[in-house]
Amino acid sequence: VSTQSTGSSGINAEYGGAPFAHVDRNSGRTSFIHGGSNAMFVAESYIIAIVNGVIALGFIMMADAPKDQTTLNSKYMSYGGLALVVVFFSILLAIFRMKHRAYPYSLLF
Repeated sequence: VSTQSTGSSGINAEYGGAPFAHVDRNSGRTSFIHGGSNAMFVAESYIIAIVNGVIALGFIMMADAPKDQTTLNSKYMSYGGLALVVVFFSILLAIFRMKHRAYPYSLLF
């Protein structure tokens, strides 16, 4: 069991646990995404879970849209699902590029 604290540069989720976020001492800015590829903040795992959930919701919307072909709602639902998948997958790739700077691919951002 580690009992090291992050000091004033991080906000601890629990004593000796992973920090929730990082507060820069000079600028006072809070960072929720860890810049390195070998560590992860608690807030970052929440952000990734929410983004993955929205991507799954987009796929569900696209899969369930053809069931109701009589109205225009199925068309809007499939386009809305596609938009959710594209935008949030782009966010997921952007977060991955923050952690791995040499990653060459991106979608929208």
